[in-house]
Amino acid sequence: MSRAPYTAPLTEVLDAVAIYLQNKGLGTVGSSIMKGSLRPSPMKQIAIVTSGGARLRGDPIRRPAFQVMIRDDPFNVALVRAQDVYDAMDHVWLKTPHFGLRFKAEVEPGSYFLDANQHFVFSLNFSTVLCPPVAGSVP
Repeated sequence: MSRAPYTAPLTEVLDAVAIYLQNKGLGTVGSSIMKGSLRPSPMKQIAIVTSGGARLRGDPIRRPAFQVMIRDDPFNVALVRAQDVYDAMDHVWLKTPHFGLRFKAEVEPGSYFLDANQHFVFSLNFSTVLCPPVAGSVP
């Protein structure tokens, strides 16, 4: 008999990631850290976007995925900010009152594109493990 997967609304996951990045000094939620998509402004911005994930049949643990986009100028400043986000998030356990979440970066910073205004946007993809809070189980 398998247990039902633990669920938490993805909006709560995005909120937790945004607050985590803010607490790391990488921006301010609602000002320079956005959820859902990059906004037209400000130019210097971090956006957190859900991007699917994986669920294994019978496994009680959920594995949502998300993408973090970092926009800045010039190239070297954007790359350093992307590296700062990567360093803050790769292989980190985040504990909230409602769930535990472990981030794992898929690749190091490197992939980028230019937005409509020719600003550099780096894209980082993270897989996660989402689990219920259990006393002592998540550091």
